[in-house]
Amino acid sequence: MAAAFALLSLSLPVFPQETPTTRSALAEIVEARDRCAEYAGIAKQELKADRLVKARSLYIEAYSSNSAWVATVKSAIREGTAKRLDTDKLYERVSSKAAAASKEFAEYVKTETTPSPGAKSGTMGYGAPISPVLILASPLADIGIKLWKAYREKVTAERTAASEGFAKDAAWKSWEEAGAKSSPGKPDADSALPTVQLPRSTR
Repeated sequence: MAAAFALLSLSLPVFPQETPTTRSALAEIVEARDRCAEYAGIAKQELKADRLVKARSLYIEAYSSNSAWVATVKSAIREGTAKRLDTDKLYERVSSKAAAASKEFAEYVKTETTPSPGAKSGTMGYGAPISPVLILASPLADIGIKLWKAYREKVTAERTAASEGFAKDAAWKSWEEAGAKSSPGKPDADSALPTVQLPRSTR
């Protein structure tokens, strides 16, 4: 019986323990992603016509760029020491592109939804608060490297579990899914826009 239990335990996946470093890194990623999702909701409610189309285009760029970043980090965590993420020039470019796309989208929506003169201070239509656009406190490349370093020496099962968990937690929502719903009785601001089928994030 003891031998059977021992054999069973060897077949079960070993899930890695989170650390303050990994929790902090993931929290930054989720905060940045959700901030952009909230700006998407504001754009859908506040912007019309060409400005809404541009906001959607910028969000799609941020979505796809960040999905590529997530996929790259996921792969590096899974590969462990076989992948040198801290010296990978391609990873540096992917990270820079994702961070820049996120910031460009959020800045555009913030700029386009700033109240006109005479509007109540501190609000952007529907009472949404205006706040400084802070997408990431740390460089995106550094966040991914921290996660990779936390797991690179782990056994294969731990790295695989960590990579899958990270990809799931860090995945962005598509434009159709992102942001808050419109006010009751008010049609979605982007209802007249053609549907764009976006690729799902690597999970």
